[in-house]
Amino acid sequence: MLPEEAPAESPSPGWEYHIWEKPYLPQAGCSRSPRVTETLNAFGAEGWELISVVWEPDQDNRRLPGRMLYHFRRRCRA
Repeated sequence: MLPEEAPAESPSPGWEYHIWEKPYLPQAGCSRSPRVTETLNAFGAEGWELISVVWEPDQDNRRLPGRMLYHFRRRCRA
């Protein structure tokens, strides 16, 4: 008797990624601004999930505060 073959599984959908870049302005309280909240909510409404936030210092001019990188992902749409 031959062993039964496992049913073929459909491949799970992959991820797509998006990075939203925003200047880091600590004096403006940028992480608490209503505009940031509105933008994050808009991404969420489109199915994007925030997976990390990274501060990146300015490499060319140390006097500038750098930028914030918001990393998102969502399932690829078929």
